Formats: sequence, structure tokens, C-alpha cells
Amino acid sequence: MAQDDIQGQVVDAQGNPVDGAIVELTKSYQSSPTGQEAVQRTTTDSNGNYIFEGHPDGDGTTQEWHVSAYNHDGTAYVNSFNNPGVTADLPSNTIPDSAILQPVPGDLDHFTGDTGSYSINNNSPVSEGDYSMKVNDGAEIVSTSGLDAYFEQGQRAKCRVRWDSSGTFHNTYVLFGAVDVDNYYFVRVRHDGSPTLRLGVTENGSATPLNDASVSVSTNTFYEFVITRHSDDLIECDLTEVGSESAIGSVSGTDGTYSSETGIGMRANSPQNHVFDYYRVTEGGF
Repeated sequence: MAQDDIQGQVVDAQGNPVDGAIVELTKSYQSSPTGQEAVQRTTTDSNGNYIFEGHPDGDGTTQEWHVSAYNHDGTAYVNSFNNPGVTADLPSNTIPDSAILQPVPGDLDHFTGDTGSYSINNNSPVSEGDYSMKVNDGAEIVSTSGLDAYFEQGQRAKCRVRWDSSGTFHNTYVLFGAVDVDNYYFVRVRHDGSPTLRLGVTENGSATPLNDASVSVSTNTFYEFVITRHSDDLIECDLTEVGSESAIGSVSGTDGTYSSETGIGMRANSPQNHVFDYYRVTEGGF
């Protein structure tokens, strides 16, 4: 019985390698495969690569094998096929972003909190799509149901933010792991004379920092929080400028207070215009 390798790469919608994606190999004619020869699973490495080494080719005839890449909850996003006659490099597979909030009018109906201070419209600036969420000095808003997706432990998410002025205690927040407006994790940029990126946890309305990092940021520029919630309660966040892969600053911390919570939200304090756009899950399976 011949033994051959099947290998390939999984990338996200921007073409970036997906670390920890679940990849499954099955015989294409089996709808419910069982056993090691009928179904094999692996995860991608830090470069998004996977390999099934020396898999069996069945009964000696040419078998068509089915390769699928999965997100954290087992949903199949992409499929490709290969006949294992030689070592094969499969085409890159793409897992599309799952948008939590690419704002459209009506989305605020799914939030609680200071919703009257926020608006969703197509006025500039908009980073992605036709609309963005805007606020001038707004308290927390949180959504735990009703949106297209939520941010679970074991996932990575991104959210774009922007502000048009800086000053003392001017802060732009993205919330996750939220229970309600008084209980959540947050990342925020304080954009004053000493700009700071912070990861923290708020319990019963009282905030505790987990990690801070100095950053250099500007007004009227879209930035992106890149947040990873690992299954061991480690949380990591990079701040990047949209269009760049380089981190301006990074923070991390370990906390399990809201490890099972998936709600998301926003907060902005200071009398200036804050913009939130394209909050989405990009990867799973860490």
C-alpha cells in the first residue's frame, strides 16, 4: 500500500497564515467516516502549514481524498481535493472573516447601555463597507445576542478605531468577554501626551489593568486592535495601523474571569469624535 503526503496552507481573508486552524482529511466517498484511515485531523503551525504524512491510499486503487479547514466550532469554511499519487502541495485555503459588527443601521438595537450617544451612518470616515459606528464621549454599550457572531475564547478578533483629537484622558475602548456594561475585558488606547495601550478587566464597574504599553499614535488615522483569546486564559493584543502588519504596541495578560463570555462592546470618553468599524473574528482553533 503506497504512502504519500498531503500538505498545504490555510490563510485568512487577508492572505495571512492561520495558526491553529483545524484541518481534516477524509475519503471523499464517506459521508460519516470513522477510523484512522478514514479520517485524520491536524492543526496548522504558526505559518498556517499542515501535513498528513504517509496516509494510506485505501484499497490500492486511486482514492480521492477530501481536505477541509475548520474554525474553532467545527464549521467547514473551505474544501479542496487531492489524489494521493505523489506528494502534493494543495492550493492555499481561505477562511473568511466572520463579521461581528460591520455596522449597518439597526445594529444598535442589539446593544444595551448608553446607546443614545452612538450612531451608525455612512458619513466619513468609514474604514470598511458603507457604514461606521460613531460616538462623541459615550459610556459603555454591550451586545450579547442578536449580532451575526460573537468573540469566544480560542479565537482571534480585530476591530478598527479612529479619533479626531487628543487630550488628557482621551480614551477609545473595545470590549470583549462582556456580560453587561459593568463586567467585561477591554483594550483601549489613551491618546494624550503619553499615549498608552492597555489590556484590562472591569468587574462591577471597577477597572483593573492587566498590562500597559507605550505607543505612538496620531489623530484621524484608523488603527486596529488585534486581540487573541487563548484557551488557557491568556489574552494578547497588538495595536496596528490599518494597512500595516507591524505592531505599534503589544500587551498581554492572563485572566479567567470571563473566559466563557462572548459579548462585545465599545466605550469612548472625551469630547471628540470616535469611530468603530469592522469588528470581526478572523481565526480560531488556538
